[in-house]
Amino acid sequence: MRDIRTYNHPINCVFTKGRMAATGSNDCTVRIWDIHTGDCTWVFMGHDDTVETVALDNSWAYSGSRDHRARIWYLNTGDCTHILDLDKSFVLNIGLSASYWSASLSCNIVYYGFGIRSRGS
Repeated sequence: MRDIRTYNHPINCVFTKGRMAATGSNDCTVRIWDIHTGDCTWVFMGHDDTVETVALDNSWAYSGSRDHRARIWYLNTGDCTHILDLDKSFVLNIGLSASYWSASLSCNIVYYGFGIRSRGS
């Protein structure tokens, strides 16, 4: 068992994949961690309210917030490639499948094909 000391704000959500973990917090950040070393490898800033959900695949991180937005981050560069305005609905959960990612909102569920992840895809 490894205890990773994160930061001074409560962690609202965690998602692990391989040796990576993503966390979302009340400080509006998404952090990517190397589980083996305990190092924080990325701090993604851009949400304007509490991050409620995160997800990871091999190259991308997904985050949803009480700011009514979902964001997609490219793990190789740390760039936020998309900001999705979700019409005044809190993003409560993000799910991944082979072909789609989905967000459960305070009022409904939305699905997106993976082509939306990066500009020019």
